[in-house]
Amino acid sequence: PDGVTSIGAEAFAGCLYLEEIVIPASVKTLGNSMFRGCEKLKRIYYGGTETEWRELSKGIADIMSARPTIYYYSEARPSMIDNRWHFDSDNRPVMWI
Repeated sequence: PDGVTSIGAEAFAGCLYLEEIVIPASVKTLGNSMFRGCEKLKRIYYGGTETEWRELSKGIADIMSARPTIYYYSEARPSMIDNRWHFDSDNRPVMWI
């Protein structure tokens, strides 16, 4: 996944049971309507910073239609824990607590 640089238009449109997704920091382009109809999308784990996410997601209004929480990657335990995640020993995304 780290070599992925773009996600095309409607890539996940209609994925009715999609609840969470990891988007690596290498992604620089998000296609229009990529999450259209993904009403159960609850969590987006983004591999970059909040600033990078804001720049990346500009103009992609439908990405927020389900109001998912966006989590930003942090390899080390941050001093402020809100919306920061990392990979556990099984390579699954987990929030810092």
